[in-house]
Amino acid sequence: MTTQIEDVGIVPSIDFVNTSTGNRCDHDPKNPRLELDFEPGRKGKLPAVIQQCLDNLREYYFDRSILRPLAELDASDKKVTAGKRSNRSEAREAEVLVISAILHCTDLTSLLVGVPLPNGKFVHRSTYELAKMAGLLDPITDEPHRRFKRCLSRIRRSGMMETTQARRQDKDGNVRAVVGVKRIDADFIIMLMGGTAKDADRLEKARASHYKATKSRRGKGTAPTTKEQRDALAERMMAKAKATEEHKAAVKAAKQLNEAPPAIDMFCPEAKAQAYQKARQSFQKDCLEGGLDFHAIHAAMKNFPSIEHWTP
Repeated sequence: MTTQIEDVGIVPSIDFVNTSTGNRCDHDPKNPRLELDFEPGRKGKLPAVIQQCLDNLREYYFDRSILRPLAELDASDKKVTAGKRSNRSEAREAEVLVISAILHCTDLTSLLVGVPLPNGKFVHRSTYELAKMAGLLDPITDEPHRRFKRCLSRIRRSGMMETTQARRQDKDGNVRAVVGVKRIDADFIIMLMGGTAKDADRLEKARASHYKATKSRRGKGTAPTTKEQRDALAERMMAKAKATEEHKAAVKAAKQLNEAPPAIDMFCPEAKAQAYQKARQSFQKDCLEGGLDFHAIHAAMKNFPSIEHWTP
């Protein structure tokens, strides 16, 4: 004999136990996944400085204060002062995985994410490779998961890593995007080491030692051809001419608004970038010699003007 429910084709409801944490990313706050899916092959051991950073990085999941610029990136001053919510545990889990992948691929001498070659060139690691190491690929598209993209964006915004989109011209004259250049900020390494002046000195010595140990594998590269030198000179001249025209337009606009004309910037982009880096390094050295602690130095460096607003 069938029941009335079965006669009309209605299936009785079944209560399922919901074991999810609600974040839909298979994250368990009590049992986080902090190990990479795989590590890149390398000759010998990791540099001691990088290994120390990796060891301390795992503690960041349990102690936000280890990387406060990242943990409190999106928190207002009021929330931070009150000790309220900063970043969630699943965000810290992803950050540990992604930063671990980045550190495993970092060249200690240049702090670039990649591998130097004997011919003087450098192979930069792609976001796909980093996401695959961290186990953060989308299982459907086989592309970096949005969780990885959000995490990488936070790392960039915190100032821990600078990225530059590189482009290359092929033999047909088409300009195509290639793997971006990623460079770790030295302050980030120092912070993971402990954040003291001794750690800064130790990092500097470790980078010098690493360069000597890998100098033979780096190579000197080849001298630029005549065409490459002429093209570089042409680019500098065109950039200087463009800067002059932009300055004239700015002066004209200032006159119309009865404002003081801006000072002309005669640096070509390459020279200005070099001068900017020297000024930034000099400012950081003054902060260190002034006896500031690491958090004060980091705050001062964040207030240092960007290259767009910096004037020599």
